[in-house]
Amino acid sequence: MKRLNKRTRTDAHKNDRRTVKKGYGRWVYLGLIGVLGLSVLDYVWGDMVLFRANGIVAQDRVDIEARYVGHLDEFPLQIGQKVEKGEVLAKISSLEIADRLAELKLRQSELNSRLIENQEAIRIGKKLLPFAEQRLMESREMKKAVLEAKSKGLITTDRLLEVFSENNGAEEAVIRIREELESKQNLVRGLRVSMEDVETALAQLALLYADGVVTSPVDGVLGSEVPVRGQTFLTGERILSVYTGQRFIQAYLPNRHLFPVTVGEQVLVYSGARTVQGVVEDVLPVSDELPKEFQNSFKPPEKSQLARIRVEELDLPLHTKITIKRKMETIEGLGRALGDKLAEIWSNSGETLPDYVPTGKIAFNERIENVFRAVEHVGGETLHHDQADVRRVSLSLWRPDGRDEAE
Repeated sequence: MKRLNKRTRTDAHKNDRRTVKKGYGRWVYLGLIGVLGLSVLDYVWGDMVLFRANGIVAQDRVDIEARYVGHLDEFPLQIGQKVEKGEVLAKISSLEIADRLAELKLRQSELNSRLIENQEAIRIGKKLLPFAEQRLMESREMKKAVLEAKSKGLITTDRLLEVFSENNGAEEAVIRIREELESKQNLVRGLRVSMEDVETALAQLALLYADGVVTSPVDGVLGSEVPVRGQTFLTGERILSVYTGQRFIQAYLPNRHLFPVTVGEQVLVYSGARTVQGVVEDVLPVSDELPKEFQNSFKPPEKSQLARIRVEELDLPLHTKITIKRKMETIEGLGRALGDKLAEIWSNSGETLPDYVPTGKIAFNERIENVFRAVEHVGGETLHHDQADVRRVSLSLWRPDGRDEAE
């Protein structure tokens, strides 16, 4: 009998050796996960550690507003053109001002005519008054003589009535002339006051109108918003803006930051590929809403504290968007900031500052070593919130004896 071949069991096959290939996909994946995690951390807590602020190139602005309702007739200038103080910027015509000027001139003419008329009446009255007074004196003497003659029975009743009537007429004429003179003189004084008021109003209105010529109040540069010929302006409406003075950077400081900005601190200003150095000139005690170009679409609008940064020979265009960073982002600057933060922690905890806490200007390595020694020295029970966080981060990064925290 022929023997059948023995079949190999399926669970006893020899394993084939496979070539192990080096895979970089896992490392690329982990790297991407790490970058994503760092981006999230930077987005959430980056502003607390790294000083990053947005800002714009600004300059003192002088707004030229319409002082009356008018129509723009001439505007010979262009955007960004340099202007000098007193230079003609535009010419505006106003029917309202023209009508008002015509009314004031007509009123001035009427008052002047009335003033001349009353002054003439006063002159005539002063000439008539002596004659009336002379007539009154004669009538009084005649009345006295008639009364004496009547007592002797030498005059008739009709003659007596005639003399009395003449005397009364003379008295009345003198009183009327005197009263008219006083009234005319008071009227002249009132007319003169009215004339002065009208002349003042006319001069002020003429000065305000200035034949419609609009001049520059300062030396500077025209802004980007300029009017067009034929445009109509209401009273108080802005016609154009003139930027004057030295340019500076208006920075919007982050609201949460462990290391506050101080006056006189040097910062780095980034605009595209350009980097210049600046100095914090002033930290203003006011906040303002971030411009639209700085707003985050995923966050509600917020307000930030303003700061003024001076840059020598700033030649960037006006309203340029820039980024501001602190020099403390270098390792040495971060060490100084940690030392300052440590001093603040000690003052808040109420403990006595150890002797090895850095003060003054010392070597950088020594400063870093002393900072971590001091942070490690502080007891956990005396630290709260951010102080405990500083201690945890410091001990996790480095210990002065060279051992890990787990050891």
